[in-house]
Amino acid sequence: MTKKLLYYLIVFCFVTSSSAFAEPDKPLLFSIKNSAGDSGCILAINHLVLERATETTELINCERNAKALVVETNINRPGGFSWDFYKRNVAEPSVETLTISKKKKIVLALFAAGYNQKDIEYFLKLHPSAIYRALQIGKGIKPNINLVYNIDIEILVNAGRKNFKILEIEPSNIFAASDKQFDLKKLDTIISQMCELYLNSEYRLKYIAAATKFAENSSAQPSVDTAWEKKKFFNTSVSGLISDSVVLDIDSRNNRFADEIVSSLKSEKNILVMVGAAHIGGPNGVLKLLSASGLVISRLQ
Repeated sequence: MTKKLLYYLIVFCFVTSSSAFAEPDKPLLFSIKNSAGDSGCILAINHLVLERATETTELINCERNAKALVVETNINRPGGFSWDFYKRNVAEPSVETLTISKKKKIVLALFAAGYNQKDIEYFLKLHPSAIYRALQIGKGIKPNINLVYNIDIEILVNAGRKNFKILEIEPSNIFAASDKQFDLKKLDTIISQMCELYLNSEYRLKYIAAATKFAENSSAQPSVDTAWEKKKFFNTSVSGLISDSVVLDIDSRNNRFADEIVSSLKSEKNILVMVGAAHIGGPNGVLKLLSASGLVISRLQ
C-alpha cells in the first residue's frame, strides 16, 4: 500500500486538479485555549477543491508558535497502512453474512474498481468494511480530475524541516477498528449501493459528472457546518449512498478526534491541528465537542 493510496483511503479522495481560473481554497482556521492557558490552532481542510489553499498570516503564526503537529493520520510514517488491519476474527461478520445476493455482485464490482483476482480473493476474507473502503478508493468511478494535495499535506511533508513533533489522532489500525464497529445492516446497504455505482454504467456516468461539478463549487466555507453539509450532500445526492454513510465516514470518529485534541493540547502546550473540514461541524462536530470539554474557541479566518 503506497502512501498516496493511504491518503486516498483516509480522505475519501475525490479531489481536483489545479485550474488557472479557480480561486484558492478558503479553509477555516480557529484558535483553541484550555483553562491552563495552553493554546493552539485548528486548520479545517477541504479535500474536494479546484485549487489548494495558500498560507495566510494567521496560519503562518499558528505554525510558528506550535510545538507539535496533530494530524488525522501521518502518511509519512513507515508501515502506516495495511489491509491486514481489516482481518476478521471468528466472532466477526464475514462477506458471507451480507444479504447482497451478492458475493458475485461484490466480485464484479471489485473487478470494475480495478482489482485483480488475487486482490479480490484477499478482500473477501476480510471484515466486510474492507469491501466498502476498497470500492471507495477504486479507479472505476473517479471523476475526470487528478489528485491535488491541499496545504495540510504540504505542511506535513515539511514538518521534519520545521522540527514539528507529529501526533496522530487516528492511526490506520484505529481507523480500521472503527470501521469494523459500524452497524452491519447499514454497511450492507452502503456496500450494495457502491456496487451499483460501479456496475450501472448510466449511474456511474451521472456520478462522475455530478462529482466534477460539485468540485467546481466546493472551496468556500462560510460557516462551521458548511463542509459537513456538503459531505452529506456528496454522499447522498452525488454518490447515492444512505445518510448513515456520513456517520461511518465522519460523525462516528469525532469523539475520538476531540479527545485526542484535548489530550495533545494539554501535553504539548501549543499545537497546530489539521483535520478534514467535514469533521468540525454537523450534529456531532469536533468544535461542539471541544467547547463542551471546556476549550475556548475563536475563529481566526
